[in-house]
Amino acid sequence: HMDIDSGKLRLAVDGGEHKLNSRTDNYRVFLQMLQQSDNCVDIFSLHLDHKLYDRTEIIAQFQRLVRHNPHARIRLLVRHPRHLIADGHRIIELYRRLSSYIEIRQLAETCYGHLECFSLFDNRGILYRANAEQFEGWFSFNAPVRVKSETVCCNEAWDISLRCNEIRRLYL
Repeated sequence: HMDIDSGKLRLAVDGGEHKLNSRTDNYRVFLQMLQQSDNCVDIFSLHLDHKLYDRTEIIAQFQRLVRHNPHARIRLLVRHPRHLIADGHRIIELYRRLSSYIEIRQLAETCYGHLECFSLFDNRGILYRANAEQFEGWFSFNAPVRVKSETVCCNEAWDISLRCNEIRRLYL
């Protein structure tokens, strides 16, 4: 398990890189960073793992974020968003209700070489896995330099990726 109690760490305050070893680690750290976020969350993921993101606590924290900050934004860059619809992922329902805050895009095929997945929180926190199919990775609650470089990468991928307007339509 984790080499540190992440529950005591504060976003944008506590630096240092810490290991992630399991889905439980990933979930716990993701939830803790999300709970402390006030501004923006970017998720770069192949398929938004149900057991990680399709959870009541996570959805509640996304709702809290946009309720408390009218300028909040949540960006999800996913390889196959249609799977989210087919699987009834709760993030889709949230996206439908809060589409002015949440945007989902389908990763451009030119980005398919990227196997990593990561989440960025308020330009400071990062949760990173080099291989999206595995749960080993690392996190830091305050890594502005690394987050900035991943944000650049994320923005480039975001700009060439496809808007997922069909997600809204398929529900109508």
